[in-house]
Amino acid sequence: MDAFERTARVRLADTDASGAISLGGYARFCDIAETEFFRSLGFGPATFTERNAFLTRVHVESDFYRAAHYDDVLTIRIAVVGVGVHSVRCNVEILNGELLLMESVIVNAFVDAARKSIAIPEDLAGALRGRLLVES
Repeated sequence: MDAFERTARVRLADTDASGAISLGGYARFCDIAETEFFRSLGFGPATFTERNAFLTRVHVESDFYRAAHYDDVLTIRIAVVGVGVHSVRCNVEILNGELLLMESVIVNAFVDAARKSIAIPEDLAGALRGRLLVES
């Protein structure tokens, strides 16, 4: 399966005084793409609320290679690499054109409104398994 892609432009608020994106700014781009990825599977924010199933990040591991700058248009790629009973593992890449700027592994667990661990809703788990990246 191909990775999900979303583009986003670097805004001034994402950058430091030199005009380069701050390390923490990359988290916003991951969040933007993640939200749209789940929305593409039929699970927008309202759906999660209605289903009493919420994502919570339990692991993030990132490597940074190059800086993005104010007004760059970035491509954020999300590939599902693991689906468990309670969590999903995704690889995320942020690129500026063909240049890889950052890559991360993000694990999200599913919880209810009381923040107790729950199984991934069955229909979402099926959709996520259908998006699993198959290495060739």
